Amino acid sequence: MAQHQVDPDHFLDTVHAIDYSPVDPHPNLVAAIAALPGRKCILTNGDTGHARSVLAKLGSAELFEHVHDIRAMTYGPKPHRQAYEGFFALHDIDPICPA
Repeated sequence: MAQHQVDPDHFLDTVHAIDYSPVDPHPNLVAAIAALPGRKCILTNGDTGHARSVLAKLGSAELFEHVHDIRAMTYGPKPHRQAYEGFFALHDIDPICPA
């Protein structure tokens, strides 16, 4: 973005203007995710619209409470620390797990 003066919204809209018809429903995957305990969120370097389109095709759109996308990360993508810190703060998640 900075090096080539690319508008990130135009870029995301362009690269995600795709045909999602090859994505088939995946009921076994949906069932496995649904069976997992806890909250379910997505953290993606893509955008929310793209993530939701794929989830809808898979049949899992209702499983996830939130999609935290590249825009929510203020275009500081994974694996940069700020991407995770913003996500953790928004969802009140303590990433430190006891040993």
